[in-house]
Amino acid sequence: MTNTASSPGLTSRSVTVELTGASLSYGPKQVLAETSVTVTRRSRLGIVGESGSGKTTLTRLVVGLADPTTGSVTVNGDPWARIRRGDPRRRAVQMIQQDPYAQLTPHLTARSAVAEAARVCRRISRRAANDTAVELLGAVGLSADEMNRRPRHLSGGQCQRIAIARSLAADADVLVADEPTSALDLSVQAQILNIFLDLAQSHDTGLVLVSHDLAVIRHLTEEVLVLYRGEVVERGRTMDVLSAPQHPYTQELCASAGSALIPSVAA
Repeated sequence: MTNTASSPGLTSRSVTVELTGASLSYGPKQVLAETSVTVTRRSRLGIVGESGSGKTTLTRLVVGLADPTTGSVTVNGDPWARIRRGDPRRRAVQMIQQDPYAQLTPHLTARSAVAEAARVCRRISRRAANDTAVELLGAVGLSADEMNRRPRHLSGGQCQRIAIARSLAADADVLVADEPTSALDLSVQAQILNIFLDLAQSHDTGLVLVSHDLAVIRHLTEEVLVLYRGEVVERGRTMDVLSAPQHPYTQELCASAGSALIPSVAA
């Protein structure tokens, strides 16, 4: 994979998303309770927990798709709610969704989708945007032929690669990935995960990764939050938490994972 650090238009801007005592309720039901965490372009944060534990809610707060009921979520000191759509900080934090097809425009080819993001977000010419799209799509492993296909003619793994390239075209400092490989075949999951790892290591792109797979969390992240019924019950360095879990729920998760906690997701 090409080192994306040299990609045209990538900036050295630094974004910091800070949750301070952030809670979110839907009516009388609280789905996330008093969570505090800081995310930067150097973060490699894993979020684990059972279904309904608040993982997706937490990612929605990080990317500004939801506002906390109590507490605050700020980006470089300003609340998400006050940051307008055209502000560079909006595009600096990008979501990679679980369904690779749902996040792409059906009638646009891979190259057109990425070029459009580059042209709008970087305010560059169509020719420069096209060059950027070709470079970024090549960096995530798409061939020249695949770049000219629409989503319906591509696999789920290829569409997930396009989504990642499009986020980079938008000058993303932080990628927030909510179970990004759960809809993919096992044969391509490792390839997508290694793209995230390469971006974190070679370009200092921040990563917030939600996954039920503790082996993946151990391989790709440096810090982990364990959520249970909307509360953070354990947090710390990933290796420490997964090697010697302290909370009974974390112990249960690790026991269920068993030998899978000694993984290799390398392609």
